[in-house]
Amino acid sequence: MTQGVSLGDAGDVADRRALNECKQQAHELFGEMEEARERGDHARIEEIEKEMAVLLQYIESGKGLGGRQRKTGDKRKNVRDAFRNAVDRAIKQVEKYDKPLAQHLKDSIKLGNEAVYRPGMPITWDVRPIVNS
Repeated sequence: MTQGVSLGDAGDVADRRALNECKQQAHELFGEMEEARERGDHARIEEIEKEMAVLLQYIESGKGLGGRQRKTGDKRKNVRDAFRNAVDRAIKQVEKYDKPLAQHLKDSIKLGNEAVYRPGMPITWDVRPIVNS
């Protein structure tokens, strides 16, 4: 009997090593299936078919659009990208009402591994509440 690959959640993205292990296991299962057919062992054939269905589901779960394997993502990069997109959206909203402020923010906010607000010159912010008359 073959050793199983730890599959985790079917929704997890398959990495290359796990994918190669699955392919190797599928190859071994094909060999076992041929032997089971020669012996007329229908129960074992059914077990192998179930194991192969699980492997196929796991392999398919790692596919994206176009049928190509998705790459395992760096969670920190995903967070940085989401933050960068949120900042860009916020600046676009500010730009609708205050173009100079939006330009200042574009020039002063640096996004990378760490997000920093670093204006080119010292700024004193006047933050009084607006009173609508």
